Amino acid sequence: MGRVGAEQRAAAEARLEALRVTGGLTTAHVRLAATGLHVAERTVWRWLGPDTAGTQVRPGARLTGCRRPTGRRTPTFGATSPPCTGPGPR
Repeated sequence: MGRVGAEQRAAAEARLEALRVTGGLTTAHVRLAATGLHVAERTVWRWLGPDTAGTQVRPGARLTGCRRPTGRRTPTFGATSPPCTGPGPR
């Protein structure tokens, strides 16, 4: 694993982002780019960042909880968490 030149990285990012916009981006594309640039697949995914098309994701977003009618704060993740019925975090 090594450092990637700015031009190489920009070219890979542009091509992969174009594939993402058209809905054609696959893990195979990312693996191929990572192999060709001698970096980890995870590194390429980090370069691309989250797919924010149609979502309200902000950089650095953290998991939050909600307040239950009992006043107890519970996390809002996982299949075992009941839906939040109270106001949001305070």
